[in-house]
Amino acid sequence: MAHPGTGWGGTDVDDPLTILNAFDAKVAWPGLRMLMVSTTGEQWAYYELDEGLVPRALEAPR
Repeated sequence: MAHPGTGWGGTDVDDPLTILNAFDAKVAWPGLRMLMVSTTGEQWAYYELDEGLVPRALEAPR
């Protein structure tokens, strides 16, 4: 659970990936795209899962 702070969306979360659990290979796949946006919309990050189902930050497609 996040607490008030100066991170994402006014919380104490500095890295949005810390709120995620491991990905289940039954429902996730390499190349899966994730766009994470803060509750305020001020921060965002784009990730794709690699072959080990680990999110890797990438430049967002245009």
